[in-house]
Amino acid sequence: MTRRQVILVLPPGARGAIGDAELQRWLSQGRVGFREPDEDVLCRVARFLGHPVAAEGLAALRFWGQAGERPSAWIAAADPVHLETRLRELRVRALRPGDIDLREHDALIERLQAQIGGEEHAFIRLGGSSYLRARSAFVAPGVSPAVADGHVPDRFLPSGPGAADFHRLASEVQMLLHEHEVNAARAARGAPVINALWIWGGGTAPLATDANLPPLFSTDPLFTGFWASARSPAAAWQGNIGRCLEEAADRFVAVLPAVPRDDAADALQQVLTGLRKRMRTGEIRSSVLFFRDGLSISIGSLDRLRFWRGIDPNLQAPQ
Repeated sequence: MTRRQVILVLPPGARGAIGDAELQRWLSQGRVGFREPDEDVLCRVARFLGHPVAAEGLAALRFWGQAGERPSAWIAAADPVHLETRLRELRVRALRPGDIDLREHDALIERLQAQIGGEEHAFIRLGGSSYLRARSAFVAPGVSPAVADGHVPDRFLPSGPGAADFHRLASEVQMLLHEHEVNAARAARGAPVINALWIWGGGTAPLATDANLPPLFSTDPLFTGFWASARSPAAAWQGNIGRCLEEAADRFVAVLPAVPRDDAADALQQVLTGLRKRMRTGEIRSSVLFFRDGLSISIGSLDRLRFWRGIDPNLQAPQ
């Protein structure tokens, strides 16, 4: 009998995001939990694997995953976001693939580097991401825009005397972005303006250690950087679970790539349908699912006997 365990990182799945009622009923046979996320999903997965990750160096790990080598400098991620103005407050709105053109991203970072970059702070672009390299460390939020999405930014921003440098820099960035012609063009076509950078995860990369993590299938640079720091095997996401099974002898971790918002539901349903089929045939003994919105589900082959269970409230759409 197979002992394979699949650990999947998936798009948001709570509150009706999994639209298929049969999938909802099947998943409800497992152990379902939900907690409003206050950390990035990598932290949850790493803790489950018994190899916790420090929040201070998440940006350096992501840089490592993109560059393919360990960065030596202090680095924070500097991700474009939209701060949505409401009647009484601001809300963070994270950007998804397709929400910002790479040329727009380049133009914004180039302007910031030209205007306020220098020896103390340098804004850099790497692939589809941007970073802030600093000569001296400073406090910054420990979570990505994906975690802060929809929340009041003050929930995550640093406070106290040690936060002055961060808030001064963040204010300068916002003023320069407000005046940028990229945002004038975005506003003209009805796209949300990029009126802030979410500077987060600052720190230095850990030294590489042998952690013997299960094989990873992912193109997410934060995950691939963490696996590189743990000297553990990693390859690109194979497009479906079947291809991962061909390469992994026992358990493995697979991270579904980020997709545009309109495509997330279809991508999620396709992966879950394939997972259910392979668990029914016995190719997979158990699955642990980490959804990016804080939903988690652990389901095993014997959980099919819990057919009497109704749909878990965490999976149902709000009334």
